[in-house]
Amino acid sequence: MVGSCKVRKCSEYSVPILWLVSVVTAGSLHAQTRQPDEGFKLVAGAQYQADSNFSRTAEASDEQIGRALVGLGFSKTISAQQIAFKVSTSQYRYAERDYLDENSWEGSASWRSQFRHNLSSAFNIERNETPVDQLEFIGLDMVAKEDANARLFLGDSHRLGLVVGAHQLRQSHSNSERQYLDFDDQDLFAEMRYRAPGSSQISLRYRSGERNYEFPALLTQDLNFDYRQWEIETGWKLTPRSELTGVAGYFEREGATNDDEGALASLTWVWQTSAKLATEIGYSLNQPALGESTDSPLEINNSSITFRWKFSTKLQWSASGSYTEFEYDNPESESPRIERNIAVTPVALEWEVSESLRLRLVGQWMERRSPILVRDYEGHIITGGLALVF
Repeated sequence: MVGSCKVRKCSEYSVPILWLVSVVTAGSLHAQTRQPDEGFKLVAGAQYQADSNFSRTAEASDEQIGRALVGLGFSKTISAQQIAFKVSTSQYRYAERDYLDENSWEGSASWRSQFRHNLSSAFNIERNETPVDQLEFIGLDMVAKEDANARLFLGDSHRLGLVVGAHQLRQSHSNSERQYLDFDDQDLFAEMRYRAPGSSQISLRYRSGERNYEFPALLTQDLNFDYRQWEIETGWKLTPRSELTGVAGYFEREGATNDDEGALASLTWVWQTSAKLATEIGYSLNQPALGESTDSPLEINNSSITFRWKFSTKLQWSASGSYTEFEYDNPESESPRIERNIAVTPVALEWEVSESLRLRLVGQWMERRSPILVRDYEGHIITGGLALVF
């Protein structure tokens, strides 16, 4: 997925930070539970969310959203083979806008094999489905992403190694008015890895692929393109308490509309400030392809900081803040249009009551500043949820 931060898992950049943080940190109830032992596990969860500006407009309109989840997971190791899968279904229910009520399903599967000490393989596929944010589309639309990766590892994993593989990403929308954004992205890649003494490592990666939109008749312009992408990924243990990781990439796109070149980057510094406190500072740059989302930003810059305080092995508090700039094409001016998004999460509490029960409470304030009045707003979100594992 060229130029879209695939290595950093931020392909949802088109969704405002406020919704992304709420869904990832509080909405994925089953993802917050402890990794299950081998065998079958049943997961159930419930979540309540109060959103003071669900409409994402200057004239705020609130909403309360309930979500119920049930899922099944399985994992097993047989000799040198490791297999695992999980599947879940969710119900979204809205207090004020019942026309947005919808069901979704998500799942994942993986298979890892160790043939010899210097030869192994891995295959995994994951499906996520979430409601679209109202800033991007007013109405009911579930966005589904299916991400599959196959890899073959060659060489000594302790020093030098070679990885070859294939990747496929499919994006689809449930609303017929948004199906013009459905696409299939696939690429082949090769990667050379080197692990230095200690915990530092570096990887050089090359990708070659193509993106094709599934309903070209719905498009006003041809958005299909081929691409090549070069990446360097590093991880350095600076001190016993701090680590710096990063990705830098350069891509070329060839297509009727998406015919350009650009860069992507991310940098994360993690510092174990004390025995209980950890600090994380991050930055990312992305230049997405035209047609990847409705508003099609030309460039996205994001800076963030997070503090995590571990009161005990079962209770953890975190606080975070982020600042994002979205750059858009502006036909009416030589200068691009800039929109700024600020998100502050002063409270995110996780309490592992027992091995079977986990509770979470998140409060967040957000502000978006845009020269377009209908995209200029502020508000807050409070989310509470629980997860059960049997």
